[in-house]
Amino acid sequence: MAPYGDDEELRYVSSNAIQSYIESLIKTAPNINGGKWTKKTLAEHIMVGGLGATSVGTAETVADEMERWVEEADVDGFNIAYALMPGTFTDVIELLVPELRKRGIFWTNYAVPGGTYRENLLEKPGQTEPLPDHPAAKLVWRAPVAGKSSLVNGVNGQSSKSMNGWHDESDDGEKLDAVSMQFG
Repeated sequence: MAPYGDDEELRYVSSNAIQSYIESLIKTAPNINGGKWTKKTLAEHIMVGGLGATSVGTAETVADEMERWVEEADVDGFNIAYALMPGTFTDVIELLVPELRKRGIFWTNYAVPGGTYRENLLEKPGQTEPLPDHPAAKLVWRAPVAGKSSLVNGVNGQSSKSMNGWHDESDDGEKLDAVSMQFG
């Protein structure tokens, strides 16, 4: 995109890939900038919410749009991007969720109230890791045990049973909470 001017219409550039991409944008969003897609228009369009649908407004306005998608396209979930952290999510929790609940289109009947996604998906309170028969169960990371070599993949006498810090579920070690590791 560097060779093109900020206000140069991208529909007519020499790159077939860019032309094709811009044509698809024109089909999905014909009213953006009168159909004239430039670098500036593209940047403004993807700045908040990416290239997906963006709904901005009051909780009622956003809920209207979400409800329309549920009714017309049978959408059963939304990925919500943030513009401000944590402000966007605070607004969603304090303003949008109550509006969606009022309309009866926000799921509240969880098998494990207050539980994690995995607990509710499996309907098993306390199920914080993949089930033992799931392939991912062998990839649960365990903190190294004091006095035991923490090097892996055959280094310093370790067998290749452990690789890249991931251990079989039978290995001893303290389990770490991934959320607290990220958000400490």
